Amino acid sequence: MRCKFIVFVTLLLAVSISTSVDAQLQNLDERRVLIVYTNQDDIAMANVQMIQATMSGLFEQVDSVHVDRLEKVHLDEANIVVAYAKTDGEISSRAIDLLSNYSKELLGIGEFAKVLPQFDEWEFIGDISVRYIDNQPLKYDIVVNHIQIDGKTEVLLEGMQYEKSFPLIMKNERISYINFTDFFVEERYIFSYYLYDLFQIEKPESHLAYIRLEDISPVTDPELLQQAGDYLLNRGIPVYLAVIPVYVDNETGKTTMLSDIPELQAVLDDLVERGAYIIANGYTHTGEGFEFWDFVLNQPITTMNPQDKPTSLKKMNQFSSEDAYAKYLEPYQAIETQYINEKLTASIHSLVELGYSPIAFKVPRYTMSENGYHIVSNYFSSVFGQLQLSDTDWGAMNSPLFMSRPTRLNGMVLYPETVGFVDPSESDPIAVIEEKIAKVVKVPGSMLGGLYHPYLGIDYLKEMVALFDAVPNLKWLDVKDTDLVVKTNKVSVTVENGEVMTHSSLSYKDDLRVMAKERPLEIVLWLIVLLTTIFVSIFILNIFLLRIRYRKRLFEERS
Repeated sequence: MRCKFIVFVTLLLAVSISTSVDAQLQNLDERRVLIVYTNQDDIAMANVQMIQATMSGLFEQVDSVHVDRLEKVHLDEANIVVAYAKTDGEISSRAIDLLSNYSKELLGIGEFAKVLPQFDEWEFIGDISVRYIDNQPLKYDIVVNHIQIDGKTEVLLEGMQYEKSFPLIMKNERISYINFTDFFVEERYIFSYYLYDLFQIEKPESHLAYIRLEDISPVTDPELLQQAGDYLLNRGIPVYLAVIPVYVDNETGKTTMLSDIPELQAVLDDLVERGAYIIANGYTHTGEGFEFWDFVLNQPITTMNPQDKPTSLKKMNQFSSEDAYAKYLEPYQAIETQYINEKLTASIHSLVELGYSPIAFKVPRYTMSENGYHIVSNYFSSVFGQLQLSDTDWGAMNSPLFMSRPTRLNGMVLYPETVGFVDPSESDPIAVIEEKIAKVVKVPGSMLGGLYHPYLGIDYLKEMVALFDAVPNLKWLDVKDTDLVVKTNKVSVTVENGEVMTHSSLSYKDDLRVMAKERPLEIVLWLIVLLTTIFVSIFILNIFLLRIRYRKRLFEERS
C-alpha cells in the first residue's frame, strides 16, 4: 500500500496543492453562487462562513462579498445570489438598486429581504419564536419573522408556536427565503436538506463515512490501538490514524518522542502495512491540546515559545478602520506564521523519518485562525475534522454536513466531522452518537464523520461501527480513490492510483535540528558525554604513548 521513493524528482515537489484536489469533489453544480452579507460582527461572520462552507459542498464556486463592496460585475457573474442579514442594518441605496435589478435566482436570509423589491408582495409583521419544526420539538426556540406571504409562494417548511404555524422556508419561482439566521445547531440540518429543493439539485442516495482513531501519541497504549485498528481492518473499514509524534508532560516538562516507544511503532508499522492511513495531528501533544491557539487569552498564537508571556491582542472595535486593525495585527501574524510553519514542518518530517507518510491534516482541538488555515494550505490539500469560524473565539466551531472546500481553508478540502465521538462521561454514549447519525443521514449526500479514542477499548467501537453499518447506502471513505498532496521543501507525499508515494530529501542534519529543538538538554548531555569520551580517549592514548616511550627508553638503556 505504501511505496516510498527516495529519488530526487523535483517535479513532485512542484505539484500544486490547489490543483491536486480537483478530482475530489465531483458532480458539483456549475452555477456560481454569490453571498452578499451586511453585518460583520463575529456571530454574523461565523454564519456567513457556515453558509459558504455548506453550499461549497454542492456548488463548484461559492464567493462572498460585503454589501458595501458589491459591484455590478459580481452580480453579472453570479447565477445565484444569497442575500444575508442577521439583524436590521442600514443598506446603501446603491446596493439595493444593484440587487433590485438582479433577475436570476435570489435567496433571501433574515432581514435583507425587507428592503428588496423582489419580496414586496410579502408583509413582514414582526418577530415571533417557534418551538416545533415538522412537529418535532426544538432544544431551544428559534426567533423568526412573522410574514404574511402571497398566494403564489410555496411554503416548503413551517414552524409552530403552540397551535399556530409560520412559514420558515418559502419559494416563488426564482425567489426564495429562509426565515432564520443562525446555522450552527438544528438549523444547519434544515438548511443543508432544503438546498436541494430550493435550487433543484438532484439528491444523492448514498453517504460517505469514516471513523478516525484519535490522539495517537507516544503515551498511547499500543495494545489498545492494535485492537481498535485490527477490528476496523478486519471488517474492511479504512483506518485513519491521527498521530502526534511528540508528547510533553505538563507537570514535569519531560518530552517523549514516538521514536522512544518501539512497541507503539511496531503497532503503527503493522497497521500502515495493512493499509491504514496516517493523518498529521500537529506536532506536540500536551494536556490541553491547543497547539495552534492561545486558549487562555482565547486568541491566535503571539509567541514562538509557549513558555513566554503572550501579548493580549486588542479588538477590532478599538481601531478607526479595518485597515488600521490589519496593520496592528501584522507583526503578530508574522510570529504566528513562523510558529505554524515550524510546527507543520517538524510534524511532517518526523512522521516521514519514522516511515509514516501523512496524507492529510487534523488541527489539534480544531482551533486555528484564518491566517493559520492559509499557512496549513501550503502543506496539505485536505483537512479532517471541524472548522473554527472566528479569529476571536475558538468556541465558534462547527462543520458543514458535506465534504466541501470552505473559503476559510484557502482551497483545502474538508472531510467534516459530523457525528462527534464516543464520550464516556455521557450516561449513554452510544445513544448520543445514534441521535447524531439519525440527524445527519436525513440530509442527502451528507458525510458521516466520527472519531474514536482507542483508550476506550473496542466495546464502544463495535457499537459505533454497528450504527454506521445500519445506514442504508453507506460507503466507507477510502482516500486511495482521491488525489491528495502533502508537501514541505524536503518532502512530498501523494496518493496516486491507490498508492501512497513519498519523496524525501531529509538528512541526518534535519534529525539533529529536531533533536536540538525538542531536547536541548539531551543534546547538551550528549555533548558532555562526547567531550568526556574524547578527553578520556586522549588521556588513555597519552598514557599508552608514554608507556611505549618508557619501554623504549628502558630497552635502549639495557642495550
